[in-house]
Amino acid sequence: MQPIEMYPQPPGTPQLDTVAVIYTGGTIGMCKNQDGQYAPDPDYLVHTMRNTPLFKHHDLPKYHVMSIPPLLDSASMNIDDWVRIARTIESLYDLYLGFVVIHGTDTLAFTASILSFILVNLKKPVVITGSQLPLCECYSDGYFNLVGAIRATTWNINEVCVYFNNKLMRGNRVQKYSAWAIDAFDTASIEPLAIQGTDLKLNKHVITSMTPVWPTQVTSTKLTVTTPCKDIAITTLYPGFQPKLLRAFIGFRGLVIQAFGTGNGPSTLEFLSELQNLHLNGCVIVVVTQTHTGLVNLGQYEAASTLRSAGCISGYCMTSEAAFCKLSYLCGLGLNQEQVEQSFGQVLRGEFDTVEM
Repeated sequence: MQPIEMYPQPPGTPQLDTVAVIYTGGTIGMCKNQDGQYAPDPDYLVHTMRNTPLFKHHDLPKYHVMSIPPLLDSASMNIDDWVRIARTIESLYDLYLGFVVIHGTDTLAFTASILSFILVNLKKPVVITGSQLPLCECYSDGYFNLVGAIRATTWNINEVCVYFNNKLMRGNRVQKYSAWAIDAFDTASIEPLAIQGTDLKLNKHVITSMTPVWPTQVTSTKLTVTTPCKDIAITTLYPGFQPKLLRAFIGFRGLVIQAFGTGNGPSTLEFLSELQNLHLNGCVIVVVTQTHTGLVNLGQYEAASTLRSAGCISGYCMTSEAAFCKLSYLCGLGLNQEQVEQSFGQVLRGEFDTVEM
């Protein structure tokens, strides 16, 4: 794990009334360089938080800000970076009330999803946030996103969440909907966990709906981090999709196919033959929908049932990000193909609803 820089410098004793704010990079702390382009600035975020009265408001819990160098644009994030964030939380877990992860927005939904799976025995809040505009801009959404995320750690919602534009959302149900709008994230198939307006609205029926399930035996009650599998991929179907493209995924442990509508795809013999061959080579093939809302039902249409006969399984209403990360998590546990397929159909971290099955 990379060294951690902290401000203010915390003592070595537990700070169970204090929140750890972990800065990984992203737009929120960027400034314009000499070419007028936004670029990471390792000092600007902490400098701004030190000198902005909002971040010293008496309603905020105490917090420590730390960074994981090098700061990254989230488009450059990979699985090793996800593990680095998780290991940082693990190393600080017994010292803090909860955790805020500052992250770029482009791949934030992936990070939120993977952390929800690989942080085993999580019993504290992990809230991920970022911004569409950096703090150096006068209309930046970063101020209220960051303050809101810090406050959200005190709401007794002990799971991986995303706080953005006054909404606290389940991390593995989130998708980025806009590269322009301030309200950039949403959970299409589930209500937010909480909404901050003139007062706080907690959706308790959503909060209490998540009970973690472990596909393998967990012998410890301590927070542990599992290592996700890197041999997972996503591909999107389109009119004229060439079946031979599927051969590129032979040797992969898992593939997420973004299909049409409720899980429909080509019914040509060539396409189905390539799918069957991929499945016979040990790949778990999950079908999700390309639409933002909807349930994959591999028995509703003939075009979907042929995918099931070729070895594909349903991703239900899971986002592509959640399906990818769930496959990565399960394959990383050392399960075989059949075990992964069985566990994938279970709700492990609230990533889809049982009523949809």
